[in-house]
Amino acid sequence: MTATKPDHPYNSEENLEFLRKIGGWGKDRTKGVEGLTLEGLLMFGKLEAIQEAMPYYFVDYREVLDERSATEWIDRITPDGTWSGNLYDFYRLTIQRLFNGLRVQFQLRGDERQDDTPLHKAMREALVNTIIHADYSAPVPTLVVKGPSYFGFRNPGKMRIPAEQALQGGTSDSRNRNIQKMFSLINLGEQAGSGIPRVVENWKSQHFRIPELWEKEQPESTWMRLRMVSLLPEETLEELSRLFGAKFEKLNENERLALATSHIESFVTNGRLQQVCDLHSHDITTLLKGLVKQGFLEQDGKARGTTYRLHGVEPIDLARSEDLGESSLDNDPSSIGNAIKKDLLEIAKPVRSKKRVRKEVIQQTIQELCQGRFLTIQQLGSYLDRVPEDLRNRFIKPMVESGKLIRRFPDRPNHEQQAYQTRQGDE
Repeated sequence: MTATKPDHPYNSEENLEFLRKIGGWGKDRTKGVEGLTLEGLLMFGKLEAIQEAMPYYFVDYREVLDERSATEWIDRITPDGTWSGNLYDFYRLTIQRLFNGLRVQFQLRGDERQDDTPLHKAMREALVNTIIHADYSAPVPTLVVKGPSYFGFRNPGKMRIPAEQALQGGTSDSRNRNIQKMFSLINLGEQAGSGIPRVVENWKSQHFRIPELWEKEQPESTWMRLRMVSLLPEETLEELSRLFGAKFEKLNENERLALATSHIESFVTNGRLQQVCDLHSHDITTLLKGLVKQGFLEQDGKARGTTYRLHGVEPIDLARSEDLGESSLDNDPSSIGNAIKKDLLEIAKPVRSKKRVRKEVIQQTIQELCQGRFLTIQQLGSYLDRVPEDLRNRFIKPMVESGKLIRRFPDRPNHEQQAYQTRQGDE
């Protein structure tokens, strides 16, 4: 904080008092004891302590080459034991990856190069917004995905204000106020309800498509996607002209925007078009129904659940199960679905429910947990309620050496994403 706010009075405080003032240290008045608050633990603690308090806590960054997959990653950050696992360090590591390779125009302020562009500002706001609004008690990982032409952000928990209100700004209802306060003290994430509007404004300034913001019911989560694609890409216009011929050329700009949005984003809704073009909801309904009548679009659903897709295109999953590669998350060892988690907890029960367990029982349980799936040492520690490093040294290494387990990365034993699976045929 001394770098961003050198004159702030908190800078003169000792470490403990500093933590107290920013909401990271407090006193349980019923028990008469002091310690890190939950927000302080999430922000500055170690992974083991965080997961003791919040068993479902998991943060995840991935860079992918395929727009539709979040498992074929080329770079990744997860709480794998190679770093603290807390939110502050997740922010530091992730923002560097988001900035890396960002294509920005050379800008000058006076005679000095200006590196803090609207794209950088949008990235910071989107990432901080994801972190401070996440429900870390929910069984959904906080996920950031960097794709070839988009950036995706997902936080567990639904929004506490309507999406339309969040996009307009002016209302702040953070789920984690002290975490928001801590970020604001280093000039990240203000408490004025202006975070999402600033993301939108910075993104629009680069003539990209308006950021998408939506919620999902199952599991409860909030999503934002920033596409580095213009509102009317030339290749999209060419494709629409090919599909609809001369009829397409006669459409006005808003009608073209509707079709382009449906083409790029798989479908379009009234609410999405309100974000994209300057029309009232009633006028947009008329526009969309007109495009259906003319044979450009097909309608699915009713009332608020109505979506529109290009004529002749197969209906898509209205839950957006493929967005940000989410359909692949259940198969990924760091983001196991709820039903699978329950099964694994049942498998682990003979070990996690007891302090003293015979070595043979622990080995057998590990093999059952890893049957048909790769699990990291942290996940095994969580399911078995054992210290990950102790599991690694006493069980995992000997089981790999004896051939009972195989590594995900056999040629790189110390790979940061190392995980283990039972050798086929072993039980």
